[in-house]
Amino acid sequence: MVGNVRQWCSDWHGAYNPNDTDNPKGAATGTARVLRGGAWDIGNTDYFRCAVRAMSEPAPAGGFHSFRVVFRASSQTTHSKEPPKPEVRGAVNPKDGAALASIPAGEFVMGEDDDAIRDYTLEGIHRNNPRHTVKLSGYYLYKNVVTVGQYEAYCKAEGKQMPSAPPFNAGWAKKSFPIVRVTWDEARAYAKWAGGDLPSEAQWERAARGTDGRKFPWGDTFDSGKLWCSKEKTGDAGGTAEVGRYGFSPSGCSDMAGNVWQWCLDWYDADYWKGRAVTGAADPVNLNFGLRKSRVLRGGSWYYFTDATFPCAGRMGYYPNNRSDDYGFRVALRALR
Repeated sequence: MVGNVRQWCSDWHGAYNPNDTDNPKGAATGTARVLRGGAWDIGNTDYFRCAVRAMSEPAPAGGFHSFRVVFRASSQTTHSKEPPKPEVRGAVNPKDGAALASIPAGEFVMGEDDDAIRDYTLEGIHRNNPRHTVKLSGYYLYKNVVTVGQYEAYCKAEGKQMPSAPPFNAGWAKKSFPIVRVTWDEARAYAKWAGGDLPSEAQWERAARGTDGRKFPWGDTFDSGKLWCSKEKTGDAGGTAEVGRYGFSPSGCSDMAGNVWQWCLDWYDADYWKGRAVTGAADPVNLNFGLRKSRVLRGGSWYYFTDATFPCAGRMGYYPNNRSDDYGFRVALRALR
């Protein structure tokens, strides 16, 4: 919104009408259109103030001019919990080009109550109860799970070997699809190389559900069209989908339900929150070696079909050395200060 390119606005350039306060559209006529935002060629910081505007005749094609698009908001009343404006600031990790969602510091309610978890009937999908308030420091999370192309570049740079490719991505030809068949240790090694770590399951759930307590990333009602899963209930959706297409959360992260399970930093403990002070925990992460010797996985995958698999509070644990066709990961970075 400042810098890079000046952006065309619909208004004619002219003096503001102080009485025009309801959806003002500027002057009725003119010879020049408004431009906003400054551009890459400007060195004077005064030009980057939000209130500063420039002008240009609409016909010439300026070398510093571009635009964005606005849509009229729907006037239809709805009671569904649609995602609010994403908490995304356009940040990119220069290490691998991954787009980052900015998650601000604050509290959210994690987990589900006992009535809700009775719906988690699928074998292996475990509860996260009771509901508890968690305080998190600000952080960045990869908007998408790590892709084949990103992981391939990492292996080349670090002299590591790619895992064997699954049948649905023979030869790892689909570069924009999730990398799978990586162990927990391999996923964490990539995260460290990228300058971060695997997300704690608290960080993962905050990015998946936001702060309004929704059941699924998009709201409270299951909708198989919003995620990549086995819609025909055959147990096989054919494999993974391209990242950035499904399962969006309020934070602008994709595949927070479906496509691939995602490794988290925590050791898995089914009763981690039982018997603990469950209100106001700050940046919680379970680093205690669990009896099951399993790490937390979140999000569900393409292989599953029941809605019990995909709630934001759903979790699973599995051995960290396991390689699965539906296990992937994303990276968390500490907020820049």
